Amino acid sequence: RKQYTPFTRPLESPRKTVDEMSAEELVLGAESRLKELDAPGASALLNRALERDAGYSRAHLLRGTQAFAAGRHEEAAASLEKAIARDPYGDEAYYYLAMAQFALGRQVEGERNLYYIWPHSAYYGVREFHLGRLRLLAGDRAGSVDRFRGAVTANGNDLRARLALALVLRESGRP
Repeated sequence: RKQYTPFTRPLESPRKTVDEMSAEELVLGAESRLKELDAPGASALLNRALERDAGYSRAHLLRGTQAFAAGRHEEAAASLEKAIARDPYGDEAYYYLAMAQFALGRQVEGERNLYYIWPHSAYYGVREFHLGRLRLLAGDRAGSVDRFRGAVTANGNDLRARLALALVLRESGRP
């Protein structure tokens, strides 16, 4: 068999078995399985990845988001806290942890975790929306307007933020 280049040698060899894969490769495999809607297969690969590296943050993040999507909020919060313990800059983990905490009725913790999402994050717009919603529920209309404006500024296509901003402004008598 002809070798094309020294760089393609690993691509020409047969696939690795699960036992030969690193934790990173197992997590990538789990992500592929999730895209194929094979949640049990993804879970099995994530379990193997965590056997190799018990603190691997990407594995805990995927496990947490998978549990959140399935409505298992307590399990999601536990996995996401482990992800944050290893990678305290993971904005996705903070967002899903906050949402899981809100679902569990832990409002103060959820709000605190939203503040860890930095301004250039993909989750910043939804962070601002949820902070605006919390301000509105607390009776602080002016604070909610500022947050809803921040959500619209971060993502001009966010219809929930635009609607919430319009409703609060209309109720306040402001244009």
